[in-house]
Amino acid sequence: DGVAAGFLGDSQVVKVASGYLAYAQDMQATGKAPFKRQVCGLTSSDGNTWTLDASKTYAPQNDVQTNPETYRNASGVIEQILPIDKLDPQTNLRTGMQIRTSTNDGASWSELSELSFFAADPERLDLSNGDSLLAFGNFDHRQGGLLGVAKKISTNYKASRTESNMESVSWTISGAVQSAIKVKNLCLDKDLTSSVKFATSGSNITATYTADAGGKTNSCVYALIGTEQAIK
Repeated sequence: DGVAAGFLGDSQVVKVASGYLAYAQDMQATGKAPFKRQVCGLTSSDGNTWTLDASKTYAPQNDVQTNPETYRNASGVIEQILPIDKLDPQTNLRTGMQIRTSTNDGASWSELSELSFFAADPERLDLSNGDSLLAFGNFDHRQGGLLGVAKKISTNYKASRTESNMESVSWTISGAVQSAIKVKNLCLDKDLTSSVKFATSGSNITATYTADAGGKTNSCVYALIGTEQAIK
């Protein structure tokens, strides 16, 4: 939007052939709500002196809500996970975190693809046993926050999530039976499944949770599907 970069968030640094590459959220872009914060690209040859590289700055149409993650995975590919706050104004469909990848040290990037859920401050780690982990945060407006860790899995479940005015959240899920669907507030470590209304249409199950009066929040409420606890 032509606004100069302001106060930057926590940067994530990767080693590249020319030195170092980092990305950080511009925490003050646009100054006030509605926010449309971008991700600033920075480069350094020695890791000490850094230059803001406008050609690497990424400014999507929606707000990058918190710090992105930039990580070179076990295969040598740079992953960038972006917590882009995207809720469709017509359908209320919530989009998960977005990921793009680079195989040439950040010179070019793939198109964005979607992870299964939305959260804040993602952090990636590949383990020597082959597991791919994603740490993430979230907040419940009434009490505290969350630091969670998810493992990458492959399932046959399909799920979408819609949100309404921070009061209710609905999931449409296929590939699972109703008894395999749990709804939890992960920040409060509270099982909410008994308060969920379920409906079935063909192969789809719809689960709807509405926050208690005075507890107008669903930001830390997730569906956990199957024995794998696939998160949505």
